[in-house]
Amino acid sequence: LTEKGFNCVASEKPDCIISAGDMLEDGKVKNWNENFFQKIPLLNGIPFAAAEGNNDTGFELFKSYLGLENRYYSCTYGNTRFLMINTNIPVRPDSEQYAWLEKTLSENKSRWTVAVFHKGAYLSSVPDKSFLKVRDDLIPLLEKYGTDLIINGHNHFYDRTSPINGITYISLPCMSGSMTKIQVNENSGYYGKTIPEFRGYAVCTVTKDSIHITVKDLDGTVLDEFAINKKE
Repeated sequence: LTEKGFNCVASEKPDCIISAGDMLEDGKVKNWNENFFQKIPLLNGIPFAAAEGNNDTGFELFKSYLGLENRYYSCTYGNTRFLMINTNIPVRPDSEQYAWLEKTLSENKSRWTVAVFHKGAYLSSVPDKSFLKVRDDLIPLLEKYGTDLIINGHNHFYDRTSPINGITYISLPCMSGSMTKIQVNENSGYYGKTIPEFRGYAVCTVTKDSIHITVKDLDGTVLDEFAINKKE
């Protein structure tokens, strides 16, 4: 299944690939070898950035294998700044990560700002699996600086909110959908679309005026499509 997913992504010929974490079942060397390094050559030559997930345990391997210096970082591709935030460590206002994030946001000149972190602040599920601590500590800062899109992982279903204070949130678990239909909460107050038992990926096309997102399953069927627009 993982290999099929890598092939699907490669077939889209993306300019870059962004992951919201949990690339592995655990962060042991055996899993890196079997589930990452034996599959990643399919994406050879494509820039890749990942936020750390709770199953990517053992940061020294995560850092070494992905060529990182810190557990959180930012990168820019074209007109988009990606903020790779780490929800495995504190994001509260008195933390080092928060200070870094505020400085990075205040200096950001990119047209689009996309925050990527593992544990989602808003999810339309029963029970509600939103991470309220992340919502309380992190989201006000991202709202303050006009973040356009937030990409999360962790939960085993695809979930998209309607815009909340100007930000759309999507949860993209990719290859491990286990949520059932009865767990979808269309009355959450911020429900956009939820797909249980989802295995797939999203293709994002970024221009000056919009981010257009197409969500597909591993057979290429389009399951969701939406755009975030911005005027001068």
